[in-house]
Amino acid sequence: MKSRLRLYDSHLHLQDPRLDGIREGPGHGNDPSETDPPSEIVAQLANGTHPDDWPLLAALKGDRIFRAYGVHPWRVDALPKNWDTALREYLSSGAASVGEIGLDRWVEPRNEDLQMKVFVQQLQIASELRLAPSIHCVRAWGMLVDCLKKADLPKGFLVHGFAGSKEVLYQLLDLGGYVSFSAYGADPGRQRIRDAARACPMDRLLAETDAPGMVPPENVCRYRLSDAAGRMHHPWEIETAYDCLAEWKKMPVEELATKVEANFKRLFCRR
Repeated sequence: MKSRLRLYDSHLHLQDPRLDGIREGPGHGNDPSETDPPSEIVAQLANGTHPDDWPLLAALKGDRIFRAYGVHPWRVDALPKNWDTALREYLSSGAASVGEIGLDRWVEPRNEDLQMKVFVQQLQIASELRLAPSIHCVRAWGMLVDCLKKADLPKGFLVHGFAGSKEVLYQLLDLGGYVSFSAYGADPGRQRIRDAARACPMDRLLAETDAPGMVPPENVCRYRLSDAAGRMHHPWEIETAYDCLAEWKKMPVEELATKVEANFKRLFCRR
């Protein structure tokens, strides 16, 4: 019988209204599929994306919720005046990370110069507050690495949902980075994600869901969740992420859970 695992989700969007009614996990709200889950979620790092959702994030209740406030690269347009002052105020209220921030050369339309300006400004805030940022990156790896080389991030940083090459992975590790993966990488077409997870040293590895987005293949999911637009990623699929990582790394899931717990605490717990 598998022992009860202590799970740490390093990246999700728990404030998303689509998760109303199911945040407490299986057996609650509209998801009664399992009343006694075999694992315990100890911590969930919930990431804000824009001043609009920071109040929703701040209002969440629960001891296991860690908060990250930031401006996502998809949402850099039309920021309110003094958004950075508001960000500092939210971060100073006990936040664990500056996030979700980053660079994205896939989304259309986009303003790359503005993305870069907002990203660098948030890296500076993370440095000043000694917080590890949670970073999104799509098709902008060279730009990201160049920015991080100039940044002073004493606690390190997380690149969440890592989907880059092993060569980029090694560059990020050399700069003090951590990377996280979800069960999304179980998709047969995501071999590069699995290769990167296998190549990542255990002291830099984290797990995530990115719920309600980045839905894993249906055949690996334990929990059904959907709305009118289609399937969504249930926050309790973090257990599936651990199982996938253990399979890819060819190691016992209990050993992996111990390593991930230590990494999460090192990066996001205040000392």
